[in-house]
Amino acid sequence: MSAQLSGIVTDSISGKPVSFATIAVEDEKQGATAEEDGKFTIEENVKDKTLIVSALGFETKKIASVNAVSIQLKPVVYELNEVAINNPNNQENNVIGAFEKHQYIQPGWSWPTLFAKKFPYESAYEQTPFIKNAIIYTDNSHRKATIKIRVFGVDAAGFPGEDLINEDIIITVKRGERKTIVDLTKYKLQVPETGIFVAFEWMLIESNKYNDYYKSEGKRHDVIRYEPTVLGNRTKTRNAYFREGGGKWYERPLMTGDGNVVGSFEPAINLTLTD
Repeated sequence: MSAQLSGIVTDSISGKPVSFATIAVEDEKQGATAEEDGKFTIEENVKDKTLIVSALGFETKKIASVNAVSIQLKPVVYELNEVAINNPNNQENNVIGAFEKHQYIQPGWSWPTLFAKKFPYESAYEQTPFIKNAIIYTDNSHRKATIKIRVFGVDAAGFPGEDLINEDIIITVKRGERKTIVDLTKYKLQVPETGIFVAFEWMLIESNKYNDYYKSEGKRHDVIRYEPTVLGNRTKTRNAYFREGGGKWYERPLMTGDGNVVGSFEPAINLTLTD
């Protein structure tokens, strides 16, 4: 029996909708993305579950599903530190990330998912310290699809940490296999000595939705997925990380048949650094 949950996410102060908030079901591969008007629907039965609701610029909130018809998020007040920040010259560029041709594809699942690539710091970046843009590679069967780009610091354990950009970066990608350049100049970001992560976050909104299937043990299983498909490759480094639902980050390893880790499945992201 269907027991879907529909609700709306709003700003607790202004009352305005919180567009594209993420609603994840705690400890489950379930959830949704709010539409631009703040409304969302979780198709699965989430009775007696806890939801984790998050959006950049707002405090993350845990709420029982029974109370989730109307969810209010409290805006975060950021303290501005008075520090001198040099402006990029944009005269010398250096592309890092080593992606050239994809070796696998990663479709968007029907639960909140982030797929991140780590860029470790190298001393050579001192010549081009600023991040000019991110170059992302996708495939899309729709006329267009939208996806979020997130930028994280690195925590003490080497996993994605805090967001380094406190606003949504929402990118529209066109049909087919595409390279999209995401301008990050205005944020004046540099690669910290601890490294930096750039991540895709699939948006579980109606315009990205499509029907798919897979076969297992001779049987067809119909599933819902979300555009776009992210391209990637196999690497000997271990710089790929996933986060599903409201869970923790974990590595995306590349393993041999006998279970040995020999690298990772890495999303197709390059960065352009500039001076």
